[in-house]
Amino acid sequence: MKYLILLLSLTFISCNTYKKKCEYFHNGKFKYISNDGYNWKVSRNDTLQIEENLDTGELIKGSILWKNPCEYELTFIEFNNLNNNQLLGTKLKVKIIDIKGKSYKYETRRAGILLENWVTKIK
Repeated sequence: MKYLILLLSLTFISCNTYKKKCEYFHNGKFKYISNDGYNWKVSRNDTLQIEENLDTGELIKGSILWKNPCEYELTFIEFNNLNNNQLLGTKLKVKIIDIKGKSYKYETRRAGILLENWVTKIK
């Protein structure tokens, strides 16, 4: 019985620590390389995310609704590339699934395809 209580306590502490680590990524400036090889810069606060493709100049703006410390919903609200306007209002559910130092790995689904990538906080 003592071991069960100890195990449950450690699990609770571990989950809370992970959630606090996720909160580190709620705000700031980030960078990542997309799966198709483009360099992106991201600025995020509690409710807005702006992504800039450093190779093409494409801009994407999205509103953020945090569901819990490690999951948020991103709704596309503006593009500077008219080819993407059909995505306006589209919602992506994003989940932080791993953290290493100043980087996190996320997963999301777009058009039924699972996407995973690493993002690094730079500020």
